Amino acid sequence: MKLKFAFLVAGLVLTISCSNRDKDEVLNEVNSSSSEEDSSSSGISSSSEAEISSSSSSSSSEAKISSSSSISSSSSSIYLSSSSSSYSSSSYLSSSSSQQQSNDSSTRIDEIRAKWQQYQPQNAATVFVETPSVKNPYETGSLTTEFLTNGLNMFKFVRYLAGLSENIVYTDELNDIAQHGAVLLASLGQLTHTPSKPADMDDDFYEKAYKSTTSANLYMSGSKTSTLEDAVKTFCDDSGESNIGALGHRRWMLHPPLEKIGFGYATSSTASYIPMQIFDKSNTTEKLDAEYVLWPNKGYFPNNFFKTTQAWSVSLNSKNYNFSKCKPTVKLTSLDDGKEWVFSTSDSDKKGKYFNVETSGYGTPYCIIFRPDGLSSFNSNKRFKVEIEGLVDKSDKAQKIEYEVEFFTL
Repeated sequence: MKLKFAFLVAGLVLTISCSNRDKDEVLNEVNSSSSEEDSSSSGISSSSEAEISSSSSSSSSEAKISSSSSISSSSSSIYLSSSSSSYSSSSYLSSSSSQQQSNDSSTRIDEIRAKWQQYQPQNAATVFVETPSVKNPYETGSLTTEFLTNGLNMFKFVRYLAGLSENIVYTDELNDIAQHGAVLLASLGQLTHTPSKPADMDDDFYEKAYKSTTSANLYMSGSKTSTLEDAVKTFCDDSGESNIGALGHRRWMLHPPLEKIGFGYATSSTASYIPMQIFDKSNTTEKLDAEYVLWPNKGYFPNNFFKTTQAWSVSLNSKNYNFSKCKPTVKLTSLDDGKEWVFSTSDSDKKGKYFNVETSGYGTPYCIIFRPDGLSSFNSNKRFKVEIEGLVDKSDKAQKIEYEVEFFTL
């Protein structure tokens, strides 16, 4: 049984789980079709342009800068409908369409499962090549290739699901910066973008560590056996009370120009700390011109990577829309039972039905955020339709976004 404790630290609600989770548990969680919702996370913004978030088994924090970027998304299978009719040639054609739909569905789901097999994290026998020292004399240590690759592959799969470029690499320089940040956070036992300098830490070490924490998504877990892939999934969830208003971690993860990242990992006596350097914009050519980025993406989407407690997000391409004139409204419909959710600014329950349009510089700067209430799982309610109106393009013409999502289990 997990024991949960909430701490209020510098205005940040950090909820730590005292349960230990080994690597097999992490992989089982991703592969299972359990309907249990992920733990919620929370966060704030600060004048240092940083945001902190936490979850019941971990906490994460992502830094914020102002930027505008192009956006992309992938298209998936569309859903075909066929109506009943008398036994005739039209009935035959309808049946053929249904069969084609079924074949297309199986093909797309098989493609996603094959990609998961390609990127699924493997058991890493060893975390460190050299173990960090979080006390004087401070040492960054270094991570094994296997441990780093697991985090990278999980991130590549997330990018794939969003229809974004999988051309993501970690670099020695960014990993080194992230290791400095991890050691500093572990030495303080605190998750913060603006950590104070320990009296016995030299200036050069601290400056590099501070550079990490102010330009990264940050994650803390009450388990000393946490993994990089844990952090990646937590950043994508991002839907606790303190994070749902911005989804900043997710938006940095799904920022189309991103190409180079870095991971750090260090442990204190009770917790593990993971900075993920995420501010790179090296990708200037791949998949930058699509209309929007969706999470969950349209078409078939694995419920292993999206729970009913998580917020839906639509990040719009600034090249396509006149944001100053957009006043979006959202309707979400369950195609299985016809239930509808119409979202407006009055939906401000950060524990339930929620709606917001967030326009600050978390990766892509314009994000429509909504979360339905009253869903216990995606077992009976699998198919959804999203309709977004109130959008205006660069030619001042009214635009509507409409797409469907169908959840399945990897």
